[in-house]
Amino acid sequence: EQFLHLSDNEPPVFIGMCSDTTVMAEGDDCFATINLQSSATDSCSPSSELEYSWSVDIFNDGLSDNNRSGTTSNIQGSFPVGEHTVRIFAIDECDNESIVCTYVLSIESHNYPQAICNASVVITLDENGHAEIWAKDFNLHSEGGCGNDADLEFSFTPPDQGVTSNLEFSCEHIQNGISATIPLEVYVIDYHGLFESCNVNLILQD
Repeated sequence: EQFLHLSDNEPPVFIGMCSDTTVMAEGDDCFATINLQSSATDSCSPSSELEYSWSVDIFNDGLSDNNRSGTTSNIQGSFPVGEHTVRIFAIDECDNESIVCTYVLSIESHNYPQAICNASVVITLDENGHAEIWAKDFNLHSEGGCGNDADLEFSFTPPDQGVTSNLEFSCEHIQNGISATIPLEVYVIDYHGLFESCNVNLILQD
């Protein structure tokens, strides 16, 4: 009597969907409903017999309370605006586990930030007759379109002209030698490049 023992040590291999993916949120919502299909091939098992397991680290913050997970080949659910790390692996019928497929899922929004600025800021020239003002100095409580306030950037020029974070002034800007009111426009820019602006005044004193 002859016995034939077969063994397989080759793990499943993912095909496609292992690269960074961007999805737009629906309308004015700050969430996107996704259904991303992943698939793998294997020399031991047909694709339909592979077992999958996935997890999503919401906001890449490493906090398990925020994570989503599942045991299907498709990653689905409602995900907030931001960047999230997706990890998925497959196991064949011979218990070979694939290399983890990892990619960044970016949910983007069309919601513009809300520029809320101080109407005016007063600065005084230093002993050398110079002063520097930052666009963020005019920020009162600007808000991101989806609450991502920490990612806001402030500029004296629109983003298509390059970000100008600060300006310098001297006594030449004060013609009467006492003070000058200088109108400026402050742009509040989110990490998608969407922006709104507010008109402010710099009160420059000698």
